Amino acid sequence: MTSSWHRKVDRLFKKATAGDKRACGDLYDATAMHLLAMAHCLCNDGFLCEEAVAETFLTIFRGGSNFDDSKHAYPWMTGILRNKIRQLTDKRYFPQTISEELEMAENAVFREDDIDLYAALNALGKEDRYCLVGYYFYGYSQKELAAAAGITVSAMSKRIRAAEQRLKKLLQ
Repeated sequence: MTSSWHRKVDRLFKKATAGDKRACGDLYDATAMHLLAMAHCLCNDGFLCEEAVAETFLTIFRGGSNFDDSKHAYPWMTGILRNKIRQLTDKRYFPQTISEELEMAENAVFREDDIDLYAALNALGKEDRYCLVGYYFYGYSQKELAAAAGITVSAMSKRIRAAEQRLKKLLQ
């Protein structure tokens, strides 16, 4: 059964994506706090949560015509929010490759051993690299990394240990 709130959001969504500026504001007013609360459940970083909600609305207002009108708008909006948090978390906390991070470092002088380490890290899978780089290079705690990855602290601890073993094999 659909609530009156969901029906209201559906109506506002249709008007907003059709270009009605007032409906855009009303849709934001009706859903922004709900989306922000959901964002805080998915991520511990308040700034990142607010940014994800803003990006969600930009995506909706730019591409709402892709929405299937036979479905409810709010679940679609929450899916966009989850994807935005995932994208922003990846961009904010971890580089895609260690070499990208090195290119940004100024006046860096590395020993030959260091270059081998960075090459081995880039050869690891994305999850392994994120765990090791976040933990050892950026100094994030296992708890912080676990929250960013959406897993338990014990699972993160196991993931780090396993990634260390794979890195050791690459360095031999």
